[in-house]
Amino acid sequence: MFKSTTNTFSSILRPCLPGQAFPFTPWNLNNHIPNRPLIGLRIIHSRRPIRRRFVKKKTSVHPPPVPSRQPETNIFPKDLFGVPPWIWLVGTFGGTYYISHLEKIELTGRWRFMDTSIEAELAAGEEMYLQILSEYRSKLLPQNHPTSRLVAQVAYHIIQASGLSKTKQSSGQFGWSHSELTEGSPSVTDWKVHVIDEPRIQNAFVIPGGKIFVFTGILPICQTEGGLATVLGHEVAHQVLRHPAERMSSMKVIFLLTTLLTVIGLDPGIGRALVTLLMGLPNSRRNELEADQIGLKIMASACYDPSEAIRMWQRMSQFSSSKQITPRATEFLQTHPTHDRRIEKINSWLPDAQKHLQERCGLTKQLHRQFKSWRP
Repeated sequence: MFKSTTNTFSSILRPCLPGQAFPFTPWNLNNHIPNRPLIGLRIIHSRRPIRRRFVKKKTSVHPPPVPSRQPETNIFPKDLFGVPPWIWLVGTFGGTYYISHLEKIELTGRWRFMDTSIEAELAAGEEMYLQILSEYRSKLLPQNHPTSRLVAQVAYHIIQASGLSKTKQSSGQFGWSHSELTEGSPSVTDWKVHVIDEPRIQNAFVIPGGKIFVFTGILPICQTEGGLATVLGHEVAHQVLRHPAERMSSMKVIFLLTTLLTVIGLDPGIGRALVTLLMGLPNSRRNELEADQIGLKIMASACYDPSEAIRMWQRMSQFSSSKQITPRATEFLQTHPTHDRRIEKINSWLPDAQKHLQERCGLTKQLHRQFKSWRP
């Protein structure tokens, strides 16, 4: 049975050519595989048509195209003149802020940078005032002391002539005080004059808010009421011109310039010294001469002879020469001008001050002031 069956299959396969088997026999399958490498081929699902059974995978021999780069848009050009853009931004903002806070002084015609409000000025002055009182509390002369009464009397006339005061005089525990309220002022300015018993210090100064301090060491140099009026007129002029507030504003500019010089690579100490030398000290000397000019007019308005200012500064120059203080060669390193420079400028302002004296004060008042200020 099995033999006959084998012969039957042999008869079916025999018509094929010698050496050639049926196409779909397992042992001859390799003869019908396409002569193509298997790499790069992928098999598609069998349900798809036969013509898509073997599909060549497309491979790209070229790199992908580089996307076109959009041009960069910057607000500022990159490193214009070798300076980074952020420095140009800070400079533009700072310059705009500086120009928008410029103001003109009516009395002298000078333009200055001022961004300190009156409230901030008074707050800073009150803090300084408490510190000075704490430091010199034991050396303050009482208000009934003859020296305090003399200084208070001259200060009263100077403040009256300055146009800042229109109220009556009052006395405090130490020194003389005077309250003043101007039209449009945000608060009351409390004028106070204190005498500090310190013979070794030849100085007087004013702080924001109208607080004047006079050291007894300067009184022998003043000698007369006219000399004392020169000193007090100078200090009151600082307050009239708001020089303390101007100094507070300029410190912000100095700090900003010093910071910029440090950022671009300059040593912080050198940068601060350079800005102070070129800006801080010249402004300080200019303010001092400006206070001398306005103070001369104030003392003339108070019926004090303005020529006393020249004699007072001559005595101060002699005293400084004996102590070797402030040589002329180093004036550019000082916060104050030299005494010779001050005398020179006062001589140029003296004709206008004398004319102002004649207009404001009659001959009787002048003689009365000279008689009261006379010392044997």
